[in-house]
Amino acid sequence: MKKENISSMIEKLPFYLKERIDGYVKSVDIVLIDIFKSAGVKYSDEIAQDVIFIAFLKKFYAIVNSAYWTLDNTGEILENNGISSVWIGSTNYSRYSEYYGNLFRMQDKFKTILEDGNVFEMVFNMNYKEIIKHLSNEY
Repeated sequence: MKKENISSMIEKLPFYLKERIDGYVKSVDIVLIDIFKSAGVKYSDEIAQDVIFIAFLKKFYAIVNSAYWTLDNTGEILENNGISSVWIGSTNYSRYSEYYGNLFRMQDKFKTILEDGNVFEMVFNMNYKEIIKHLSNEY
């Protein structure tokens, strides 16, 4: 995926996601040439763009996953202390709330999309050096 397309996707995200993901993707982009050298792979724009997209996916999932586990763990602690839910404004934050269910489904759907797109292993089980080596074997 071209960098312009990734930038366009990032621009459409809510501010708090946009800032976190954009900063991470840019930091990976800055060190890509060094990662290629470390991997012993000749630099390729095509592979670099794929790595940037994988960086986007890694960071997006990390944010969703972090929110899910924060809510889940907090909900467990609260339940152990006799508190079934916490309301902030009109939003219920509990392990049985719509918000929790949405995070769970988003996390689950995201994993399915990654598996269907054949990038699951790269997102979850490979570092960037390994990703570059893997992609260089595909091109």
